[in-house]
Amino acid sequence: MIIFPWMFRNHIHFDDFSIAERGGQVLLIRAIKNQMTEIEYKGGYYAYAPQAFNKLFLGKILDFKENDLIYGGKLQRLNRGLEEDQNAIQNNELDKLISYYQRTHFIEIPKLFKEASRLNVLPEELLKSKAFEMIKSDFTNHLKMTILFNWRGIWIYKGQYFFCGSSKLISFCFFLFCFFQKV
Repeated sequence: MIIFPWMFRNHIHFDDFSIAERGGQVLLIRAIKNQMTEIEYKGGYYAYAPQAFNKLFLGKILDFKENDLIYGGKLQRLNRGLEEDQNAIQNNELDKLISYYQRTHFIEIPKLFKEASRLNVLPEELLKSKAFEMIKSDFTNHLKMTILFNWRGIWIYKGQYFFCGSSKLISFCFFLFCFFQKV
């Protein structure tokens, strides 16, 4: 139940009903994002939506602006492309990383790889184990966050145009509709 959304996604996209080779890393990044604040959770619907939707109506409905996703903005941790993160990586000042993605990728994952080496276990197994532990510790929140990440999954390519976003939303609705049809 915990990893089914990813397995199903991989089946649709890659014809492989399993977690990818770096599944432990992906699962850990996802588990760490369960720690989002309520503002970040709400802002995720803005951050992960097509720009056209944000400009036309989501920004107004959710009360977010593009500036919320930049350094110092209330949604800055959702932006994996922050210039400040790139500077911190180049200067090897990893303690200054901001986004969930970059902090997990450059701090948490390497730390667990070192621990796996010390424990003489496979790194991917330790990453998965840590991720499952985090997910199980607050499973209700994980389920709530799954709704947000399903929303994100609709917009594989966010794009700037309303037509592109609308066509993806309609396609997703048809896809969802298929589950409720009798064969």
